Amino acid sequence: MESSKRKPNARSKEKRDRVARAVIELVDELGHENVTTALVAQRSGVAEATVLYHFPTKDHLLVAGQLFLDDEQVAALGLPDNMVTEQTEFSAEDFRRYDAVDDNRARLYLMIKGMSSVPGHPAHDYYAARLQRHVAMFATLVRGRIAAGVAHPDIDPEAAARQIIALWEGLGQMWMCDQTFSVGSLLASGIRRITGQNVVELRDALARPGAGL
Repeated sequence: MESSKRKPNARSKEKRDRVARAVIELVDELGHENVTTALVAQRSGVAEATVLYHFPTKDHLLVAGQLFLDDEQVAALGLPDNMVTEQTEFSAEDFRRYDAVDDNRARLYLMIKGMSSVPGHPAHDYYAARLQRHVAMFATLVRGRIAAGVAHPDIDPEAAARQIIALWEGLGQMWMCDQTFSVGSLLASGIRRITGQNVVELRDALARPGAGL
């Protein structure tokens, strides 16, 4: 009896996942501006009335697609629930290899982020939850850098996390309009400054025997 109660929920989740996957397939092919509920229903094999039942507007559909992408990225990282610890390796230099992308998925995210400031819009709750997770993640990483003696001990990990996220997203958005600079290089140097790594390295260099001005 108990298992029969779970079946409708499982079927509902399976349909929602199929719809979200179809949204991303259509975004890849057509761009988010050309996605329609009719196309999503056709691609997912789910009745349009059912699509609208779960996702009452196109914006709800696009946010569902973005959530599907987020889940895929977490799975690719191999970190359950995208959780990290202070022992997780984190180096500003790793970001030098980061390459920004100019594709339909990147434009979908920028659109959702842009709509997140509108109260009541489905992007608002999505982005608020995403931001909360990422601030917590980067704050943990920064605490680990402080404990390892790589970041300045006086910085506020949460404030530093917000600055890192703002820098990363801001550079990515700028790059979409002007691709003459390296997002990775500026991101790496910015993280070093935000975490006080430059100051720590200078302090340690001056403390070595024989060092002097």
